[in-house]
Amino acid sequence: MDRSLSRYLPYRLLPVICLFLIVFLALGAAAQQQPAGRVTVVLGTVEAVSQDGEVRTLGRGDPVFEGDTLRSGPSGRAQVRFTDRGMVSLRPDTELALDEYNDDAAAPAANRKQMSLSRGGFRAQTGNIARVNRTAYRVQTPVAAIGIRGTVFELYLEDDGSLVVGASLGGVEVETISGETG
Repeated sequence: MDRSLSRYLPYRLLPVICLFLIVFLALGAAAQQQPAGRVTVVLGTVEAVSQDGEVRTLGRGDPVFEGDTLRSGPSGRAQVRFTDRGMVSLRPDTELALDEYNDDAAAPAANRKQMSLSRGGFRAQTGNIARVNRTAYRVQTPVAAIGIRGTVFELYLEDDGSLVVGASLGGVEVETISGETG
């Protein structure tokens, strides 16, 4: 190869390398997970733990993702508004996992909201996912699985393992781990 040509070759490759980097970064940004909802109110300490174990302290406007576990401290409270217009208000000392969340207006039959409450409690107002398909909205606890038949309900898991369930609008269906429903 001619020496004068080899001297200019790296400069000729620079635009190609830059274009490659731009495309690579754009594809990475597009692949990022979309938020399931956003925090609207925070009092005290509230964290989100991602599936890979990353802990984020939550503030107003912060995103919440499918797979996150929300934890409120002893005096922590938070309210999350989901993309389907549903809402969850966490009580102090609560741990609630957003196991599965899919809200796609183009495919409403595939939409789901599955949560697991391992301690504490919350109040929820269901959104479009439950309006379209009530069976797609469930909350699992150590003692029962909760399905909805209404729009506003409350759960609290006592320290002794008992579960307090209430509905201020509509109703809930409780299936205990032994298979009893009520």
